Amino acid sequence: MTPEIKPLVFETVPFAPTGDTLWARRDDDGQVLVSVRPICTSIGLDWSSQRHRLLRNPVLSATMVMMTMVAGDGRNRAVVCLPLDLISGWLFGVDVNRVKPELRDRLIAYQRECHRVLFNHFMGGNRSGGRKEGHHTFSFEMATAFMHDHQIRVLEYLRKTANPETGQNTISYARIAHSCGISLENVKRTLCLFLALGLIEARQGQGLWLLDQALPARRP
Repeated sequence: MTPEIKPLVFETVPFAPTGDTLWARRDDDGQVLVSVRPICTSIGLDWSSQRHRLLRNPVLSATMVMMTMVAGDGRNRAVVCLPLDLISGWLFGVDVNRVKPELRDRLIAYQRECHRVLFNHFMGGNRSGGRKEGHHTFSFEMATAFMHDHQIRVLEYLRKTANPETGQNTISYARIAHSCGISLENVKRTLCLFLALGLIEARQGQGLWLLDQALPARRP
């Protein structure tokens, strides 16, 4: 299906961790849409391959939007955008080992900071201070639709070991890594993804808490 074309105006958002500029805009309904191609260029990803990846994914393809923006030369340019809430999911789907070694730190910076920088710019808030009312969260089914196998294993392990009533989970990173057969670094990246998607919360001194949409359905 061809994405809907909307001629709209973009804002430039400085991305301090790498010195880049992000292009995004806020719709009339409050949704923030982010241009994907400049991010691909910054972290050395082939745009054609990433565009096909977006189109193949049922969650990302259903939400991507094509817009037109006025470039520096005054000409219109078509850009593909994703909603802000899906940017982290797309970025964490990029395998850091498939990026050129000299660009891996840039990819990790985007995975860690891109959502926060854009959220603060458009919403004027801080994710660590709590979600804004109406902030989008993902169901288990939606989130797993664009995760790698090891990320799904971690989420399923957290669901299995969490308190079924409260969602609290005090399992150590090392235990998660051992049980899921992945490295500690991949555990940390995976949990960052879950935080960005609103599947878990980290509470100081209390471990991780799975939110309602990530918990298995309770039996009546």
